[in-house]
Amino acid sequence: MPITRYMKMVGQQRAPSDTSSDDSCSETEDGKDTEPSPPHSGDDSEPAMKDQDTIIPVRKNASFPPETLSILTTHYNPEREWHKEELTQLQELTGLKRQQIYDWGRNRRRSVRKYAYIDQEQHERLCLAYHRDKRNNIPPEERKILSRELGLKVTKVTNWVNGHHRLCRCQKSEVN
Repeated sequence: MPITRYMKMVGQQRAPSDTSSDDSCSETEDGKDTEPSPPHSGDDSEPAMKDQDTIIPVRKNASFPPETLSILTTHYNPEREWHKEELTQLQELTGLKRQQIYDWGRNRRRSVRKYAYIDQEQHERLCLAYHRDKRNNIPPEERKILSRELGLKVTKVTNWVNGHHRLCRCQKSEVN
């Protein structure tokens, strides 16, 4: 049996079909099992071993090298999925398969909090853009640029701009 990427060999491996019913379990004359069964931990990454003829499934971590992650994050846009041309370009840059890149983007979109709060750094950056030249607004073109730079959705920036005049404490703190 060939070793797959999800399995790791420990000692000699026997396929389940190779074992006969005679040596499949060691029983005493009263019919009880002499070997206690290993406790089930519930964690698939490290199952308990019974003997040397056991196959241990190894969990494959899908973490990529930092260089690859930086390339993927710079080309990532949460507003839309990648086109075929972008995927082939990312394939050449990263050396990953098309499906790996697609899955990374899908997982990234899924794992990002939908109602993420704006942190202090993002708030300060938005306030600077909002109050620049006392215009008290951020134009839509600049909102797109800011959303890309800050890692926020355009709708999040738009909602912040629409509600900022009511909650603004920036001008009051500058006057004092």
